[in-house]
Order: sequence, then structure tokens, then C-alpha cells
Amino acid sequence: MLAPPRQDAAALAATTTLLNCFLREGGSATFREDRAIFSELGVEAELLHKSDTLHHRFGAISVSPTELARRISQQLDPGTSPQALLDRVDASVDCVRRYVEARTPDLDRLFAPAPLSFIETEQALVLGHPLHPTPKGLSGRLAPFVPELQPHFPLHWLSVDAAHVVHDSATGTPAPQLAEQLRGERAPHGRILVPVHPWEAGFLARAASRLFTSGAVIDLGPQGAPVTPTSSVRTVYNHDWPYQLKFSLHARVTNSMRVTLPKELRRAVEAKRLDETIVGEQTRAAAPHLTVIHDPAFLQVPEHDGFSVLFRENHFEGDVSSLTTLCQDHPFGGRSRLANLAAGREREWFQAYLETLIVSLIRLYLDVGLTYEPHQQNTLLRLNDGMPEHALVRDSQGYFHREAAHQDVCEILPHHGEAAESIFPESLADERLVYYPFLNNALGVIDALGAGGGIDERTLLKDLRDTLARERKQGGRYPHTLLDRLLDDATWPCKANLRTRLHDMDELVGDISTQSVYVTIPNPLIPTIELVRADESHYPLLEAWMTEPRVSEWWGELSDIDAYMAGLGHLEPWVAYADGDPFAYVEMYWVVEDPLAKHYAAHPDDRGFHILVDEHAAGTGLPRALVRQIVAGNEGRTVCEPDVRNGRMLAFCRGLGGEIQMELELPNKRAALVVWER
Repeated sequence: MLAPPRQDAAALAATTTLLNCFLREGGSATFREDRAIFSELGVEAELLHKSDTLHHRFGAISVSPTELARRISQQLDPGTSPQALLDRVDASVDCVRRYVEARTPDLDRLFAPAPLSFIETEQALVLGHPLHPTPKGLSGRLAPFVPELQPHFPLHWLSVDAAHVVHDSATGTPAPQLAEQLRGERAPHGRILVPVHPWEAGFLARAASRLFTSGAVIDLGPQGAPVTPTSSVRTVYNHDWPYQLKFSLHARVTNSMRVTLPKELRRAVEAKRLDETIVGEQTRAAAPHLTVIHDPAFLQVPEHDGFSVLFRENHFEGDVSSLTTLCQDHPFGGRSRLANLAAGREREWFQAYLETLIVSLIRLYLDVGLTYEPHQQNTLLRLNDGMPEHALVRDSQGYFHREAAHQDVCEILPHHGEAAESIFPESLADERLVYYPFLNNALGVIDALGAGGGIDERTLLKDLRDTLARERKQGGRYPHTLLDRLLDDATWPCKANLRTRLHDMDELVGDISTQSVYVTIPNPLIPTIELVRADESHYPLLEAWMTEPRVSEWWGELSDIDAYMAGLGHLEPWVAYADGDPFAYVEMYWVVEDPLAKHYAAHPDDRGFHILVDEHAAGTGLPRALVRQIVAGNEGRTVCEPDVRNGRMLAFCRGLGGEIQMELELPNKRAALVVWER
């Protein structure tokens, strides 16, 4: 038998990513103790860490990453040619292998808890996106400019006839003057200095040759102070400059050609202009622990696609790190920098993260109507003694405002967002915000802390759930539909990076609602719910619940819990637990054994239930999950008969698919018969 191929750090990382993408996007596996068996793929892997956030860690398998990608593509979408995916997987693994080798002497320092400079953390992402099949897939000729290899290089400068340049600025200084300040010299009269990335300079000389031969554009060559790339290969940094520069690159990086669209240039400046109004004041009041890093100016030569540069605010002092670098697994199996920073105080760290970033984003959504797509790479934390102190969100490409807030925004800035297409329809906003700040961002933090071994992921998932429930209860100016979706829905929408890559989709092209493939995954905030038969040990808890005024109003007055339980007869008493904590009491019964059967045409297999919920669990999504579980567990119909005056319960039932079929006169109430058909 041939020995399995040697899997180095790059291949192991790719194997883990591909298997996790497969599980998220429609595949399955059998987990047996320390093994994961992927029968559909014909592979078996050592299970190093099983995650409640669906980011497991696996050991080596018997095939290469490229062969694994081929098998996965055949299972997920046999009708699509996988060759483009396979080529990119191969190239990505080669890039990661080169980066790991080049940075091995630095790795222990980069993953240690000691403070790092901004640019050190930006250039430490050697493995890339942990749930993308080709995290380092880029054009080979870009290799001299990638952040992982820490290059420094001068920009290419062009002198462009001012008549050919479109520009805008919300800084108080025109964009051409900003460019001159960075260059350190004035442009000749009637011309504008335009910085260009060295990669793009060569492309433009060929693609826009007419502009060069006509003299409209004069190539000044590489000049000026050196820059170095941030975690994004097309955004460059100089510590002494007030702005970073974000360029267009006609190169495929991960899924997309990295060309900034004209609407995105306008959106960036509009975002800064809005921030200068009362909306900015509202933003800072609602989210004092969060700063938006704006891209407030641009230069563009519109005669050629992508001939543009954005100016990005350069406010990154102190121990500032992007979340994606903090959460990154150590290439050689050690703990993430986040796990090292939070060691011994994981829950405290996560609570600080929630209040700093997640609550800030929720308040902006609820109180101001602003939404962001803060995936881990575009979310940064300023740390103080290793703890989150302040959050920063960058990249105006992912800035929008809710449709619900559009009229209010336009009263301040008429037509804001209309040309720039930065108005998010409500349902689409909720879908994208489930994925970016929560599934990608918050669950990534939970995963990194859990994989570090210092805390159970379920503890942090509960903390996240409790925080969302608290914010939903507080409410805001605009509807909390996002929080409803996060807490109550059985599934979450999840961007399918592998399927998107398999179909060779460019995520920056086309309508925003169809740029990526989305699938659904089970809602990770809903824990395993266990029903335990109620006994005397539960009586004190049940008595406390039943005597609360909010319960007794509908349940009836309780005089003696022992007598009540003894008189249940055909009613089966159960206590519902989530993660080991009791949160609800349920009485279940066969309808044919209950007086209710006399009031409607009951089927022999109809099952009924009564339910009461601990006040602390109300609004968390647990009650909905419990009823879904009860309904799914019945072979026939499920019914309940709440008081017709109990509007909250009736809305709850309708929201779970129950149909109110009739009103009934029962001995102790006028009831609505709610039915779930099988």
C-alpha cells in the first residue's frame, strides 16, 4: 500500500478548510470519538477539535488538497467543471507553503500575547481565511507585493491631464492636494499627480496605452517614500502618512477581480459626508466604543475601468490587530494569538469583545440605521493589557444604511446612497448581517477561544445569545428583525465560499443579492434541548414559575404545588433544559384522553401541549426551539389551546407555523385551537 502524501502545514490547513467548507455547504461526516469519517469523499481524518461553530480541526488524510477538492466538487455539484477550483487550490497551497517557510522565524513572536505594531499584525496572516478554499489564491506576478513577505516599495506616479481626472473629497482638502502632500511636491499647472500600485502601472500602460501615447498620462515611474501592504494586497501603508491608499488591481484575489467600482468610490466619500452630519454624532453616541475608518477621498480616470485610488484614514496607533490575525491558527499546531492573549480570562475577554464590537454594531443598526459588513479582516481591535478596549471597522465598500432608515437619512443628506447603491433592503440587510458580524466574526472569536482549550464554546454561545436577547428587549428606533432572525430562526444564512469559488463567481460584480452563493446552517445559538420528566426535585422551581403574575394570569392561581402535580392525570409533566439549565415547563397529552377532544374533530394521533417559560429565557429563541422540537417529535398533528386574549402566545404560535383553526368554549376559558399539521 502506498503511504499517504506528506501533509505539511500548508496542506494540513487546506485539508481542514476544505473539509469544513464541505460540511457547511451540504456535505456530511460521521464523528466517532477522535475520528471523522467522510464516506461520501472516501476519506477519514483524525478529529483534533470538534467545534460547535462548525470549524473543526482535522489531521492528515490520505489524499492531497487538490484531489480532496475534486472529490468535494463532484459531491456538491457534479455538473460543474472543477478545474478552475482545482488550479486555485493548488496555487493557494503553494503560496501558503512559501509564506510559512519565509515567516517561520517570526511565528512564535507573532502568536505570543505581547503587543505588536499595526503593520506587524497586518502582515502576519500567513494561512488566510480559515473557511475559504483558496485563501491565498492570487495572480503569481503579485508575489513581490504580498503582505506576508513584508515588502517595501515605492509607488508608481503618473502625471495626468486634469481634464481626464474625476475626484472628490470629504476631508476639506481636494483629493489632488492630498496626493501632492503624500508625494511631497506640486503637480504642474493643469495636471494631477496620481499614485498607482506598481502592479497596476504595468497593466494600465498596456490597457490604456492611448492615454499614454496622447500625453494625457505621463509615466513618472517609481518615486517617493516606500510603502508596504496591509493585510489587503491592494491597500498600502506608510506609518508617517495621514492616509493609506487603496488601489484597484486587475488581478483575481480569492474570488474577485480587485477593481474598485465607480459606485464604491462615491459610496466611500458619501459615508464620510454623512459622518460629518448629525448622523455622525448619533453614531458616536450610540457606539462610543467603535470607530469607523473612512475612505474619504478618491482620484479616478474614468476612461479606463479601475484607474482609481481611494484615500483611507490612517488611525492605527497602539496594539491594534485585525480579528482574522488574532483568530488565526498557528501553522504548526500551537494556539492562536487570541487564545494566548485571553488565557485564563477567556469569558472576560469575550464579554469585552461583545460590548466593544457586537453591541456597537447592533446599536448602529437599531438606533441609527447604519449597517456594515465587518468580516474578520475588516474588523480591528485596539487592545489594552490584551483586552478589547476599542473596535475599528474599515472598508467603505461594505458600508450601507437600512432601507427603513432611508427617509430619515435623506432628510439630512437628500438622495444619499441612491447613486452609490448603498441602501440595503431590509431582508437582504438581515441576511448579510447574520453572516458578516455574527457567523464570520463572532463565531470566529468563539471558535478561536474554544480551540485554545480554555473554555467551552457553548458557554460563549450562551453569552452571545444572552447579549442579543438583552439588546432586542431594549429595542431601538428601527425594527429588530435582524435580532429576531439571529435568535429565533432554526437556520442561519451562510456564505458558501467553496460553491462560490467552484462557480467562478466574482463577488464584486453584479447585483449585491446574487454576488455569492448562500446556504443555510443550523442556528448555532440554539443549544441541544433536553426534556426531563418532572419529579419532586423540580417542584420548588415549578412553584416559583407558576406563581409569577405573568404566568398565573393565564395558568391559573396555584395554592399547592404537590396537589397540582398529583392531579395532572393524563398530562405528562416535563422540564426543558438547555445546556444543563432548566428554562421551561411543558405538559403534553394525547388529545383523545383530554376534554379538548369533545370540542373538535380530534385525530387519534393528535398531541397537545401546555407551556410556560422562565422569564430569563423569554426572548432568547429557546422557547421557539422547544416548540419546534415538540412539533417535529410528533408523528401526527400537534395542538395547543391558549386563551383567545393571550395575544402574545397566539403571535408566538403563528410565528412557528401554527394555524388558528377555530375558537372553542372550554370550561375555564375561551380558547383558540392552534394546529400544526404533520
